[in-house]
Amino acid sequence: MLTHKNPYISRVQIKNFRNFLDADVFLEQKQVIIGENNVGKTNFLRAIQLILDKEFSDSDRQLGEEDFHESIEDAMENGAEIEISLEIRNYEHNSKLVAQFADAVISDNPPTLKVTYRFAPERNEFGKIINYQYQI
Repeated sequence: MLTHKNPYISRVQIKNFRNFLDADVFLEQKQVIIGENNVGKTNFLRAIQLILDKEFSDSDRQLGEEDFHESIEDAMENGAEIEISLEIRNYEHNSKLVAQFADAVISDNPPTLKVTYRFAPERNEFGKIINYQYQI
């Protein structure tokens, strides 16, 4: 049996982002994304980019009202949140990943990292929304 030593995304969870209200996708080492137009292929990849693309600036990662699922009315006024999580396996052979993501380990068997992007409101001392910020 051939075993691969390259890290790969084993799971993607997306909540309230664009056309994904609540998606949970399990992946193997090699994947192909296919589908008709306007079903969310680009949005799926954009969700992954928000976490992994080192070329993205802070402003690229800052979302807006239009990035919330269409079923959520007045999302930013009502304190809705967007959450995207990636689980990564086969990272244990990469010393940079092991060191950089030591706090992200969620399982030792199989070794799995979890990294989460959250776009959520900041509130003042009275509970009023003053801003939205992302956190990874």
